[in-house]
Amino acid sequence: MKTLLPLKKSCILIFVALASCAPQTKVLQPAGDRAEVAIRNRPTFFGELLAVSDSTVLFKIESATASALPQEKIISVRVDDLQSITITGYSNKSWVTPLLLFEVVPALLLTAAASSAEAEAGAVLLVFSIPPALTLLAFATSTPPAPKFEHPFTPAQLESLRKFARFPQGLTPEQLEQLLAANQQSNIRRFE
Repeated sequence: MKTLLPLKKSCILIFVALASCAPQTKVLQPAGDRAEVAIRNRPTFFGELLAVSDSTVLFKIESATASALPQEKIISVRVDDLQSITITGYSNKSWVTPLLLFEVVPALLLTAAASSAEAEAGAVLLVFSIPPALTLLAFATSTPPAPKFEHPFTPAQLESLRKFARFPQGLTPEQLEQLLAANQQSNIRRFE
């Protein structure tokens, strides 16, 4: 019976290790990308990018930095009034904390231990800082910046912005009616 106990523990450890290696799956939803929107002389807000036309952009407001935004959730903003649109969620910096915890902190602790053993602390720190520096360089160069579109918006920029919208081809009248009904609105609020 004693020989089975280590086998059970080994199986549990192997199972936990394999389960932690499972890839994360992203559930695709019919939604536009989240954007940070800056309007000229108005508060910045976050919202879902719904549709883009040559003259207006349609948003569903999620949150704002000020209370000067309309009460309606579905708004349209003229392209000429937009200062910038930054698409969020594409630039992932979640690697910073693990880099600090698992590479920088151990390098500092090893340097402190080496200096207490009368070793040259500067040389030890230099040697132990090489792996974190290489990791930082690899992640920093491979992390793309967030897509950002700024005034003046050219037709090419608007075309590129459409791919982040929930309705990249535009809204049909039926789709617009359903969208407004789902958000308890009778019409689109034009935000100027």
